[in-house]
Amino acid sequence: MKTGTLSRRRGWFTQAPPNARWNFFTMGIDMVWYSLGMGISSIYAILPLFVHRLTPANWVVALIPAIRTAAQLIPPIFIASTAERLDRTKPILLRLTVLERIPFFFLALAVVPLAFGHDLILLWIFFTMLAMQGMGSGLSFPPWLDLVARAIPDRLRGRFLGGWTGLGNATGIAGTALAVVILARFAWPWNFALTFGLTFLAMIISFILLALAREPLRPTHQAPRLSASAARRLRAWVGDLWSIVRGDPAFRGYLLANALSGLAALGSGLLAVAALNQAHLSETEVGIEGTILQVVLMIGFLGWGWIADRVGHKLILICGSFLGMVAMGAAAEAHGWLAMTLAFAAFGLGTAAMQLAQMSYVVEFGPAARRPIYIGLAYIGLAPFAAGAPLLGGILADRVGYAPVFALGAAFSFVAALAFWWLIRPPAATDEPAGTAA
Repeated sequence: MKTGTLSRRRGWFTQAPPNARWNFFTMGIDMVWYSLGMGISSIYAILPLFVHRLTPANWVVALIPAIRTAAQLIPPIFIASTAERLDRTKPILLRLTVLERIPFFFLALAVVPLAFGHDLILLWIFFTMLAMQGMGSGLSFPPWLDLVARAIPDRLRGRFLGGWTGLGNATGIAGTALAVVILARFAWPWNFALTFGLTFLAMIISFILLALAREPLRPTHQAPRLSASAARRLRAWVGDLWSIVRGDPAFRGYLLANALSGLAALGSGLLAVAALNQAHLSETEVGIEGTILQVVLMIGFLGWGWIADRVGHKLILICGSFLGMVAMGAAAEAHGWLAMTLAFAAFGLGTAAMQLAQMSYVVEFGPAARRPIYIGLAYIGLAPFAAGAPLLGGILADRVGYAPVFALGAAFSFVAALAFWWLIRPPAATDEPAGTAA
């Protein structure tokens, strides 16, 4: 058998590059353990309940997705220039990803001693750790996604991201269900301390698996090193970013449509507290809704990944926006278990579609050597909208209630679906063969 060719028994991996099979499973199982940890400390079901324990203010609860989104989406652009000069990104990835794992350890330690009489201090610690976790995730994302683009062949990438994220959400279901049991069986604050501790344990296992990935060499982009002042270097850097946006109409259309989809996140951080205060569900029932969300996310990632490999990502982005409209519309009128379940389920399907398509689609823009900078631009372009919208939604909910916020979110989702339909154009084919694996 020739080098790089696998037997027919291995199906998808026939004619795959070296180590494709190893990376497909090692990096995929890493995603599963990571998803398990994030399911135990679900940003949509468990973390809002934690903050709601400390304050009744909706705008504070809405800070959870706002801070985490900003912390995730802004840093990629600053690491991208470094990543595109490297022929291997895994070493820097492993250092940066520690930042997104260690915060859960500190939260587990802080909850019990500060739970009574120190609510404000605990809130400050929580949001600081949340920002650190998001920043670590954002800094890790360009080198991680670039590694995926090199380690996983293009024809398997949709199945890799969709399939393993779907299976990860299966473990996320178990994680959120476990968190529900812990919240019901253990008293405050031990219940949340245990959930944060278990999340950190899952993160450690995920880190070990990520470290086992075999990285192909990548083409590098060596920008000219200027001996000028910091201000001139900054202007040159910004000029380089602007030249990419100006010179790539397909990418420019994607940035605009993606920004509109960020505004649709207006009510995303309020589903759990709306279930408590508007639909009058108990904390345990809200936790069950979170489990349902994880089930739907699993189904969504598995299904959308399979569909994306056949029809492309444009349709997935349109469907994701449409489902976001359904979710927010249902939440606006939800006054019981069934209506709230519809809102969580539609939100899960739409979120799976958007996250999968955004990850898969952005790596198709630009030459391979400049892939990290395209990823950084895509996410910083989304950041002010996706981060600002939930915070604005929380402020509006304190003033006018949940229903108008969800209705406005539904309207933005509809506009985003139209934008993806009219503005998205296929990027030019730029796929380059992967280098030799380590």
